[in-house]
Amino acid sequence: MEILEKGTIPKEPKYIFRCSYCNSKLKCDMDDIKTTGLYKFFVCPVCSQRNYIDDYDLTRARVFDG
Repeated sequence: MEILEKGTIPKEPKYIFRCSYCNSKLKCDMDDIKTTGLYKFFVCPVCSQRNYIDDYDLTRARVFDG
């Protein structure tokens, strides 16, 4: 394979979610997402409520910071 133009490797992705309880918009990384058995969730730092998410939510919420 020939490299035509070298890019940059993106940093670890971040995720942007909106809390379903208080409607706060949050940016988190994978360390903020917890797992209990089959369920993934993050705890909102504003209202302290658990927000359950699935793999599809992670795909949709994924962003890369330059």
